[in-house]
Amino acid sequence: MSCPWIESRAKKDEEKTLKYGPMMWELKQRYNGYRVEQYNVIIGVLGGYSKHLENKMKEKIRKEYNRRVRLILRTELNGRNKIEAISSLAVPVPVVQYSFGIIAWKISELKKIDTKTRKLLNMHKMLHPKADVERLYIPRKDGGRGLIDVETAFKTATIGLDHYLKHKEGQYLKQVLDHERSKAKNSISKNATKFKIEVTMPEIENREDKSASENAKALKHEFKSKMKSMKEEKWKNKALHGQYPKILEKPHLDTVTTNKWLSSNLKGETEGLLVAAQNQAINTRNYQKVICGQQVESKCRMCSQHEETVDHIVSGCEVLAKTEYISRHNNAAAYLHWSICKDHDIEITDKWYEHEPETVMHNKDSNITIMWGMPVNTDRTITANRPDIIVKDSVNSTCKLIDMTVPSDRNIALKETEKKSKYKDLDLEIQRLWHIKNRSDPCGCWCAW
Repeated sequence: MSCPWIESRAKKDEEKTLKYGPMMWELKQRYNGYRVEQYNVIIGVLGGYSKHLENKMKEKIRKEYNRRVRLILRTELNGRNKIEAISSLAVPVPVVQYSFGIIAWKISELKKIDTKTRKLLNMHKMLHPKADVERLYIPRKDGGRGLIDVETAFKTATIGLDHYLKHKEGQYLKQVLDHERSKAKNSISKNATKFKIEVTMPEIENREDKSASENAKALKHEFKSKMKSMKEEKWKNKALHGQYPKILEKPHLDTVTTNKWLSSNLKGETEGLLVAAQNQAINTRNYQKVICGQQVESKCRMCSQHEETVDHIVSGCEVLAKTEYISRHNNAAAYLHWSICKDHDIEITDKWYEHEPETVMHNKDSNITIMWGMPVNTDRTITANRPDIIVKDSVNSTCKLIDMTVPSDRNIALKETEKKSKYKDLDLEIQRLWHIKNRSDPCGCWCAW
């Protein structure tokens, strides 16, 4: 049994291949090193399109997308720039998004592309295997990593295209809209309605003073905000990964400053490890026992007293406090000293890790004095008389006392109060002895985990 349409189509395909064979050969000779391929688009008399060709184009798009992602991940870019490069070069414009509205993508197919992206990030150590998925697609200013997922890009483009077709006047656009509405499935209009219902998005009024493109852009922006809110809510509701975003909501925390490190120039591997630590996804003994259900001893392998969690390793282990914590404190304080000297035009090294703080340093005009680990002599006995850094401004008669601490995120408010209380007496003595007009400012510096 045979199908005349399939036989006719195969015959036409063979005719086209033979017809343009010499031209293909000439192009290959002329452009040596370039890949030259031929695609025969054959439309049926019933107005259909080739499903085989569509599947072939999907596969071609997937391969090109994965190729670009691999090339980006092999570069020497930092973590933030790699994510931005993937979002700008692989997702929105050149590869996938141009096919939205033309090729009938299924959501399951787009999810597989996103899954493949995460696998590639994991292979290049930019994403921990147990790291939170939602956080990867949340903007960096909100604590995420800013990657654009193909699924959200497709839904956003579909909603914008549907709005544009409905409100843009034009004979051909009306024909396109009628054709889309007549489809039984994979219709732009039906998909757009379904996507809006998923995020409980109300119908936005079409403004007459704006063009159809501007209204569609506003609608897409609103949909992106809804999708972002859904991802953030899903992230917070997780028992393990949701601990960090819940802590960020505390009133004493500055979210903007806390998330600023995500906009720095860290390597992708370092950024991925830090995010995994914040997600409590590091393979500690407590994680192995409580989360993975393994029969292991959950106490810290260094002090053997407390549960071995990420918080304990970072800031609660008595054994590490004698060595690693002191080294971390000194390095952080040295970087702060280097930054202060740089702001006041004091001659220093180009790289902060080569900087060796001197006990007393002055700027060119000698009106700024920076003291490092220097005790302050006072008339009465004060125990806490040696902050990490003292910055004295003779011109403005001000003085800042800076003492570094790196507590757990749960102890930030406590440590801030402790530091200000600790140097209260020294603050009063400095005002009296140094004739400081303005009140000295004891500053606590901390890092949230």
